[in-house]
Amino acid sequence: MKFLQILYPGLGGHASVAFSLIDGDTTNDYRNVLVGYGIEQPSEPFKKKAQETGTHYYSIVKKSGIDFASKIKIFKLLKSERPDVIIMHSTSVVFAVFFYCLFNKVKWISVEHQSNFAKSKKDWFYTLLILLLSPKIVYLSEDYKKQIKSKFKFIFPSQKVSIIQNGIAIDPYRKSHEKLLKPYFHLVMISRFNSLRDHETLIRAVSVLRLNNQVKLSIAGDGETKLEMEQLVSELDLNKEIEFLGIINENEIIELLQKTDFYVHSSLAETQSTSILQVMASKTAIVATDIPGINNVIRNEENGLLFEIKNVNHLVNSIERLISNTELKSRIVENAYKDVQMKYSIVNMYNSYKKLWK
Repeated sequence: MKFLQILYPGLGGHASVAFSLIDGDTTNDYRNVLVGYGIEQPSEPFKKKAQETGTHYYSIVKKSGIDFASKIKIFKLLKSERPDVIIMHSTSVVFAVFFYCLFNKVKWISVEHQSNFAKSKKDWFYTLLILLLSPKIVYLSEDYKKQIKSKFKFIFPSQKVSIIQNGIAIDPYRKSHEKLLKPYFHLVMISRFNSLRDHETLIRAVSVLRLNNQVKLSIAGDGETKLEMEQLVSELDLNKEIEFLGIINENEIIELLQKTDFYVHSSLAETQSTSILQVMASKTAIVATDIPGINNVIRNEENGLLFEIKNVNHLVNSIERLISNTELKSRIVENAYKDVQMKYSIVNMYNSYKKLWK
C-alpha cells in the first residue's frame, strides 16, 4: 500500500511529523511518498532525510499568493501516484485533495500545524474548509482543538477530530555520559527565523548574562528575520558570544545537543515544537516561553523552566537559576526524559494515525 504526504519541504513542523510517521512504521506496512509543496525547493536536510529513509519525493514549487496552477499539479500528481492514504500537512491544497479523494474514494487526513495565534484570514479560511471537507482532522494538542472549537462552535465536527501529539525517535538523542569541559555555558536554540520566533529576547538576554557569566549561544536555522538578528548581534557587540549555524540536519542537531548546557526556546507562537522533544530526549535542561504549544509540554519547575513572553530579565533569571542550582537542573532533566519516553514515542504516534484510516 502507498502512503503519500503533502508538506512544506523543509525540516520544520511538517517534516518532523511526516518523517516520524515514516520511522514509526517499523514493520514497513506502506511505501512512502512525500510531496514537497511551497515557495522553495526542498532543503538539503529534507532531501538527505528522504534518501536515508528510502522515501521518494516530488517537489511542486508554488508562486507567492494564490497559485491555481500548482493546485492542478497536485491533483495530477495524485492521479499519477494513486496513493491508498493521503496525509495533508499543507492546508492550502485542500480543494485538490478533496476532489481527488471524492472521485477515487481514497482515505485522507488533514493535520493542522500553524499556530492559531499567528493565522491570517486566509489561514482561517483553510481551517474552515478543512472542518467542512476533511473526513479526518488531527490537531497536535487539546488547547489547539479548544481554540478552533471556540471559533467555529456551531459547525465544529467533534466526531472526526483527533488529538495526536508529535513523536520522535528517542535513542539517537541520548546524551553521552562523557562530561565536556569548556570555559563557558553553552546555550542553544534551534528554530526557523520568522516573525513567530522571538530570537531578539534571547539575544538581549545573552547581552545581560555575559556580565556575570561566560556564555556562548549557538542559533541553528534560517529564514526571513535572520539578517535582522545578525544586525542586532553586531549592534550589541555579541559576535564573540553568539554564532549562527544556518540550517543543520538531524545528525548535526544530535551532535550540537551533545555539547549543549541549556536549551532556550524563545517564541511568540507555537503548535508543538519538535526541537523541544529532541532536547528532552537528549537530557538537556530547557528554558522556554510560557505560551500555548509549549506550556502543554513543559511544566514549569517540573520538566523545564518557563519565562514570560518577551521578558528578558525573567529569561536571564531562569538561566542563572540553572547555572547555580545543579539539583534543579538534574531534576527537570530527568523528568523531561521520562515524559518523552512515555508520551512522545514515534511508534505510538504512528499507531495513533494508523487507527484513523483503518
